[in-house]
Amino acid sequence: MNKHSVEPIVDLTKIYEQTTISQANAADPKTSAFVSANAGTGKTYILVNRVLRLLLRGNEPHKILCLTFTKAAAAEMENRLFETLAKWVTMPTEDLLSIDNNESLAKVLGKEPNEQEIELARRLFAKSIETPGGMKVQTIHSFCEKLLQRFPLEAEVPPHFKVLDETVATDIIKHAMDQVLTKALKNPQSVESEALSKVISFSNDSQFESLISNALQQK
Repeated sequence: MNKHSVEPIVDLTKIYEQTTISQANAADPKTSAFVSANAGTGKTYILVNRVLRLLLRGNEPHKILCLTFTKAAAAEMENRLFETLAKWVTMPTEDLLSIDNNESLAKVLGKEPNEQEIELARRLFAKSIETPGGMKVQTIHSFCEKLLQRFPLEAEVPPHFKVLDETVATDIIKHAMDQVLTKALKNPQSVESEALSKVISFSNDSQFESLISNALQQK
């Protein structure tokens, strides 16, 4: 008796509808949502729609804060926001009402917009552009830096501090390493010389710098 494998039937239309509903629920500002998905599946799209819906509810642009991990992600999100807002200014009303258009007002809201929402959507681009300081779409590091600059005494950091970029930080570390190594070589009886001897016993020429760098990170 031959056994025949049965291929599962996948209803793509149903999957698409379920995905659309899930994205709409996650984009609802009244929902506290945690979204986990692979790259290219629409996480940024959901975040942008969430911000757009906040704006359409009358929230002021300067009161909305978006934090990302990288500068590239922050720039992409900000570009998408302003691109959509700019299109809404001149987009024909029938296109704004089209649920099949991913950038339409109806698609963002998940329902047919009323006249007040359409009027507000056409004014949001100018309102966001004219907002002092603009909408806050920043990296976590940038946000923390600005927070520390605003409250240096409370954070116990020097006022007017500056954050070193990676190139300058690398140069400073390399200069400090050179000074310590020079001191170790000039004073064979020093603590630095003893430590250097131990490091050399565990490394070769190609591993020396990486071993020191790893040691510094373990401080």
